[in-house]
Amino acid sequence: MCIRDRDRDGQEVALSSLQGKVILIAFWASGNSNSIQALLQLQSTYNKYQARGFEVYAISLDNNKINWMNAIDFNEFNWINVSELSFPESNAALIYNISELPTTFLVNREGEIVAKNLYGRTLETWLDNLI
Repeated sequence: MCIRDRDRDGQEVALSSLQGKVILIAFWASGNSNSIQALLQLQSTYNKYQARGFEVYAISLDNNKINWMNAIDFNEFNWINVSELSFPESNAALIYNISELPTTFLVNREGEIVAKNLYGRTLETWLDNLI
């Protein structure tokens, strides 16, 4: 969990700062409609589990800050949003070997990746068991 990307205000948000929570690392991009749809569907799950120790750490593979921020604001993605704004030269994408969007990783409270590309009810079943 060595990712240290910056949020919309330029503040560094280390993934390790979320230690002890169940985290969904979500790779997406503002211009990728599949990513937007997946994150829109994630909103109800986030609202349901966030108070119980679930957090979304959304890493945008964008290179245009205005497009990235507009997508966050328009779609009301209210979780942690970070980006290097350096796509296709993203260190996070290299570390996690991202080859398609969206891609998600579920991380348990101990910081271990326990599942990949979970959505909807399947994700909620995992969260019920991890939280």
